[in-house]
Amino acid sequence: MIISLSVLVITIIVSGTYALYKAQLSKNIGVNTTTHGLAYYINYVKGTDITAATLNPSTSYEGGASSDIEFWKKDDSYDIYGKIELTVNTIGTNLSNSPALKYAVVNNGNVLKEGSLKGTTSGSKVTILKNLYLEQTKQIYTVYVWLDNSEELGNISNESLSISVDCTASLQKEPTAADTIISLYTSAAKVTATNNSITYNTAPSVSLMNDRLGGTTTSLDGGKC
Repeated sequence: MIISLSVLVITIIVSGTYALYKAQLSKNIGVNTTTHGLAYYINYVKGTDITAATLNPSTSYEGGASSDIEFWKKDDSYDIYGKIELTVNTIGTNLSNSPALKYAVVNNGNVLKEGSLKGTTSGSKVTILKNLYLEQTKQIYTVYVWLDNSEELGNISNESLSISVDCTASLQKEPTAADTIISLYTSAAKVTATNNSITYNTAPSVSLMNDRLGGTTTSLDGGKC
């Protein structure tokens, strides 16, 4: 089951060395009707509006625009996993090329993920968190968008940016990069190869092999891909 929750839209108009941030929360929570049943098990409260304000480039995410999202589960009926994504609706060319535009998500004072939006274009999606195990206790995740004054700002005067933040809840974890590699290796045809008197299993079709932990395992598939 999957439920999608539209959280907020952040619109940024940059003028000189200052940025004006304006955010509008979506009035409706969009739920995938084919998986509507999962909504019963989720506690979800959209973040509060970010009011228009003048913002200097700052030394940390705490100087940026932010919104709190309450995201947890009601009981222990199911293991439920959350995902938080940024969708770049529109972004100016110079702002897209600037490493100064960054994001962060914080929970209980801990930075769970942060990164740069450099290189994103209109329509880009950035996954902030995935496979987030939803707790039964109230959890608040604060999403920040900020300008890092330690980075080169570039010519971003009069640039604009519109970002949507979306939450998704699911009963299944999304595969990680490691999961994908293991799946590719497992399903591919194997060819043995010998090096320094140690025989290895290789999967030439996907350019992978099992390292046998340096040849210390007795099984050809006893190590890592």
